[in-house]
Amino acid sequence: MNAREFFIYARDVIKGRFEKGEETISKDLVYAYLYARDVIKGRFEKGEETISKDPGYAYLYAREVVKGRFEKGEEAISKDPYYTYWYAQDVIKGRFEKGEEAISKDPYYAYLYAQGVLRKIKLTDKEKFILMFLFPDLIRRKL
Repeated sequence: MNAREFFIYARDVIKGRFEKGEETISKDLVYAYLYARDVIKGRFEKGEETISKDPGYAYLYAREVVKGRFEKGEEAISKDPYYTYWYAQDVIKGRFEKGEEAISKDPYYAYLYAQGVLRKIKLTDKEKFILMFLFPDLIRRKL
């Protein structure tokens, strides 16, 4: 049997953990996440190494399963501007410094990050100046 079949068996047939299939499930990105979310309804430590390598699933795992920071996945998340923004906004609910380099290279998500995340924290005058230089319309909105 493969990860998909083990997952479906656990979710639909025994309606709970299927420990004999967990090793196989843990190696499949999609089914490791779904197994944690839909079967265990909590952390699936055996699958976290696999989940942590993909920014999208690491973000979803943090938001939907851990319901907080998922430090193992932060390295992957920090390389993707889209997931950096949403991880900061939805999970951390504040600044995600590790992802700021990646997000600074995408004007759209850098703007959203500045507007939605950085506005909520106290910035130094130097940080405000840099943001206002990059995004002049923030001056009117009083960052």
